[in-house]
Amino acid sequence: MFSKCVSLAAGGLTLAFAIGPPGAAEAATPGTIPVDPSRQVIGTFSAPGTQTWNLRLERGKDYAVDGPMPSACFTVTVQAAGGSVLGRFLMSEDDQSDGPEGVSLRAPYGGLYTVVVTAGADAFASDGCGDGGSPVGYGLTAARDCPGNASTRCGIAVGGIISNLRLDYQGDADWFRTKLAAGHSYQATLTARYCNDFAVLDGNGKPLVQAEALLGIQGAGRKGVTNGARAS
Repeated sequence: MFSKCVSLAAGGLTLAFAIGPPGAAEAATPGTIPVDPSRQVIGTFSAPGTQTWNLRLERGKDYAVDGPMPSACFTVTVQAAGGSVLGRFLMSEDDQSDGPEGVSLRAPYGGLYTVVVTAGADAFASDGCGDGGSPVGYGLTAARDCPGNASTRCGIAVGGIISNLRLDYQGDADWFRTKLAAGHSYQATLTARYCNDFAVLDGNGKPLVQAEALLGIQGAGRKGVTNGARAS
């Protein structure tokens, strides 16, 4: 999980990101993934197959599901009642994954969903996506999320502070709504431990300014941008 806090000080937008360790593994209610980014359920495979977990979500709310630090590669699908797939991703021990290592979704109903984890033969092969050993393991976490698109309901106000928010997985993006006064200048600043892109967008999603914070593991980096605001 990627932890972050977000604040918008008077006259300036400040975003702070820090990558932290995944939630500690624990024995949750058997077969149930808690919606809590600090908690993780774990599973293992000794042979190719599938494992199914339960997940309870509230209607209309946004969530992220991810699999931090697996020992091989697994396909994960989030399914609604009846088996319709709401999201799918590949979790891998490879740091250079070809796609997002998690999925974000808005729950269409309140109640029970399932998360299905599949291990293929390549998870056990010496020339596959694992180390050739057995068993192979994985973890799963679930958390509330802010969508990375214009459907977001998350917001940030000038002078306000929002804390304990997270980037949930590699490839995740969070958008926050705000209102700025036309003709005024604002400064946006991102602080992070690794590298993260950020941007201020107009009401149509077009970037007004973009920047990247590049940081070392031991230090913190800051990147700021200033631009005349447009109504958004």
